[in-house]
Amino acid sequence: MVAFYTATVWLKEGKKITRPHWKKGSYWALGYNNILLWTDGTKASIHIEQLEAYDWIIFEEELKYKQFSKSEIEKFQKEIIIKVNKIFNNITKRYFK
Repeated sequence: MVAFYTATVWLKEGKKITRPHWKKGSYWALGYNNILLWTDGTKASIHIEQLEAYDWIIFEEELKYKQFSKSEIEKFQKEIIIKVNKIFNNITKRYFK
């Protein structure tokens, strides 16, 4: 956790910043003309407490994984089996004939 000055450096690097007690998923980002923007794109109001705070951190988004259907998984499995069989056949042709 750092002071607001360091957090401004992160903003200039294109990172998003947040504070531990903020609502989950909330952050500030640097917008057009160096205006601080909330998560939803509205302008952020800066209070003196924000400037004096030493608990700024880089916002890290949660990874969201795609949910695959059973048919998609089966298709991937078949593709992998086909690729493995091709590799196996190439090895056997090259080294055992």
